[in-house]
Amino acid sequence: KLPAASSIKLPAASSATKSPPKKASLAGRRILIVEDVPSIRTLAARMVVRAGGSVETAKNGRQGFDRVVKSIEDNNPFCVVFMDCHMPVMGGPDAIAKIIAHVGPEKAPPIIGLTADVGDRITATFKDSGAVAVLSKPYTNDQLIDFVNKYRRQ
Repeated sequence: KLPAASSIKLPAASSATKSPPKKASLAGRRILIVEDVPSIRTLAARMVVRAGGSVETAKNGRQGFDRVVKSIEDNNPFCVVFMDCHMPVMGGPDAIAKIIAHVGPEKAPPIIGLTADVGDRITATFKDSGAVAVLSKPYTNDQLIDFVNKYRRQ
């Protein structure tokens, strides 16, 4: 015979389940996502929008370069750029190096490399090109927000 429901003792909830999800905001932040895979590009853009930021996207490094340069010329630069590594037309590290060479390191927005290939070689390639950090795929909404808030230009 089972005990009455009122006599069943459940373990206390852990502190992880008691705390609400992180409430980080990207309000007022303008972010560029450069990613060739449409589903990943869309998901990252949704993460930014849900956190209150505004987002533009590009599907390869050449488009990313063009959008960064135009944003600077229009005096409306991105606060941060996320740049995938392996893309058609122009890859991430090449695009990053080209952006920095074209606009100069003082005007270039902070650029964060995105890759599923998280080895030391790829991280070094991104850093050598001028990336401020590398975020490995898959990443969470909180990780993306944390990287924006840590590396963004004011």
